Amino acid sequence: MRSSLILLLCMLHSYAWGCYVPPAEQHVSDIQLISRTKNIVLAKVTNISTAENKWDTTYSFQTLKILKGNLPGTFQIRGFPKSKNDEEPHFGNHGNKQFWKNDPGRNWGRSFNAPDCVIHPQFTLNGVYLIFYDAPYHSKSFERIVDAENDKWLKYVREKTSR
Repeated sequence: MRSSLILLLCMLHSYAWGCYVPPAEQHVSDIQLISRTKNIVLAKVTNISTAENKWDTTYSFQTLKILKGNLPGTFQIRGFPKSKNDEEPHFGNHGNKQFWKNDPGRNWGRSFNAPDCVIHPQFTLNGVYLIFYDAPYHSKSFERIVDAENDKWLKYVREKTSR
């Protein structure tokens, strides 16, 4: 009986931690992310629809440029509602050294995993994003692009996906 109680408490304790260590696939190298993703697009958010529960959100996109794969002209991604903060990080057009760091187990992007160990993206209406469409999502799967001509992440991905 005592050992069963200890085992139960250990299991509950682990569950309470949620996502203590993010899954490795959320933090592979940039080149691995590009290689493993079938569909990479530059797209603009055209509509945001939040469910009655105020949590489940569907984002509609218009494809501006396909860099890899074959997504249709419009598509949707489910995520969490947009935060109240309208200022989305873009790491100085992705020129900031922090964005390019490849720390073991941690890449620097605007997306992060939730307590369920899944990345639930958030977007801003009319915002333009470089989207790595296929799961598993990565911390850099949904980067905000504010200046397509000068964004270093977009330039890097274009170079690596050029056909």
